[in-house]
Amino acid sequence: MKFKIFSLLFAVPVIASGCAAAPKTFYANPSAVKDTTLCRTFLDSANAGDEEYARDTAAEARRRGLTLEQCQSKVDAENAILIGVAVVATGAAAVAACQGGGCSGYSAPAYGNADYDCHGGGGDGPFYVHGPFRLNGPDIYDLDRDIDGIACEPFQDVGA
Repeated sequence: MKFKIFSLLFAVPVIASGCAAAPKTFYANPSAVKDTTLCRTFLDSANAGDEEYARDTAAEARRRGLTLEQCQSKVDAENAILIGVAVVATGAAAVAACQGGGCSGYSAPAYGNADYDCHGGGGDGPFYVHGPFRLNGPDIYDLDRDIDGIACEPFQDVGA
């Protein structure tokens, strides 16, 4: 599962950066490059200081009747779509990674709907853990009453 999440997080920036046309592609047939790709290529090359490539892509954009404002708008819209896809994909990956209780803040095993409480506290169990210990994620059993990241601290009455 870690590989899938890594792949997703790696792929999204690659997809976003892959939207500009390579010089070889542009110079081979400028009219074949889509408007949004042309606009991104112009803006990216201008930002990178590649004056010749920026000048050539700007000339093609002008030939098509595209203004700088239209180009910026096209790129902004594409960026919004890419960010939306990345957010949805990241959320889906997180849900998939957390299936089976894998996202709790505890290393203790989960026993169905069982409850954990701090040993020596006022909780009714049926399972007890010894502390204190640092949480490494969400506190699904409410063992960190003072919300400082340390569960089952001395004198904490946890669970009821």
